[in-house]
Amino acid sequence: MEPEICPSDRMLRMIAGRWKTHILYLLGEDGPARFNAIQRRLTPVSPKVLTTRLRELAQDGLIWREQEETIPPKVTYGLTDL
Repeated sequence: MEPEICPSDRMLRMIAGRWKTHILYLLGEDGPARFNAIQRRLTPVSPKVLTTRLRELAQDGLIWREQEETIPPKVTYGLTDL
């Protein structure tokens, strides 16, 4: 049987991982930002790793993602109330 997971443990698992806390801090301080702006602030993170971390944070409900259907697409990220 799996032991009950406390809320703090769940939250720590959601933010665990390289760059996640940096992304959350940046979005909290500066507000919503586009992908390239986030990448410039978090140098030397690679685009692949940044994309993965942003997807994980969005999947966990910690950030939102908005994509404008332009060429090239404009994608903006921001913090959710969670």
